[in-house]
Amino acid sequence: MKARIIFKDLNVIFGKFDSDIIVEYSASFAVWELKSEKMLILDEIPMITSMNMKMEDDVVYLDVLKHMVVTDSKYGGVKNAPTMNGMNLTAAEYREFLSSVSFLQNFLKKWMNAVYLKNGLVMPYNPKELYTSVAFKEQSMHILLEVED
Repeated sequence: MKARIIFKDLNVIFGKFDSDIIVEYSASFAVWELKSEKMLILDEIPMITSMNMKMEDDVVYLDVLKHMVVTDSKYGGVKNAPTMNGMNLTAAEYREFLSSVSFLQNFLKKWMNAVYLKNGLVMPYNPKELYTSVAFKEQSMHILLEVED
């Protein structure tokens, strides 16, 4: 499988609501079969991530407080189907998918704090654990992840 994730429409808020940084954004993603290039799903999910941050000696220490899917009607509420549905998901299956994505975000928050961010990020940022490509374009952050079947 191949997946593309684009974080777009970033709104960064500093020093509000008991957090150093709050980022509101949309996670736009696509997943397709690697060999056939068949698109399985294309969707956009509103997200919020909040964290506290401090920096000492060119090392950034982050503590992710919240990392979650937003279901508030302000952000479009819960949808019944993805933008492109190559797997023919029913509305119930899609809601279950969104629920699983929400649980994944909580797991990722715990993992980031306990493992990845535990000792801080040495600047300049250059992750060794994951092959990632990051580019900033017009208030978007593009990430390409490829996983072999």
